[in-house]
Amino acid sequence: MKKNAKALTEKYMTDIELEYKKTYLPYFENWSLILCYDWSEGGDFELILEDIENIDFEKYADHETILADWRLEKGIYRYYARLYSSNGHILLRNMDLMRYDCPELIITGADTKAWYDVWEKVEDSVYSAGYNPMKGDKNLLTKTDFYFTKDYVTPLLEKYYERKKRLAERKKQGLDVN
Repeated sequence: MKKNAKALTEKYMTDIELEYKKTYLPYFENWSLILCYDWSEGGDFELILEDIENIDFEKYADHETILADWRLEKGIYRYYARLYSSNGHILLRNMDLMRYDCPELIITGADTKAWYDVWEKVEDSVYSAGYNPMKGDKNLLTKTDFYFTKDYVTPLLEKYYERKKRLAERKKQGLDVN
């Protein structure tokens, strides 16, 4: 960052702070509880912990918008529990980071567009596994089971699946899995 950049001026930082207090905080007061502290001379973490412990979360009814994202319905809770517990490949896919220190491995925008152009021409590419009428899947309108597929397998995911397969084979043979 440049030494005399506009983002380092006192006026710029003050304007951002005022806009934050004027626009952002009032909007989010409808959805969450906001605790504000003056840290100009340091702060006390014990005071913050006490304030959080003293909040009566039970006073907010189920139909209120405030803290609504903390009160998940059973079905939604089950959905997320299943998503994060039995679909490890989805979480692992998010951990497969691109390397920017090797330009040859970076997928350009033109490459991505070309891939999508080809993908859109494949007739059944728009369907998830189990929901493709072209492959003879039935009762598509009444299915209630969500299906998550591994639609893009990166090298890291390939290693994960290979290891998982090897461990399953070793377990079948009665060998030590550790």
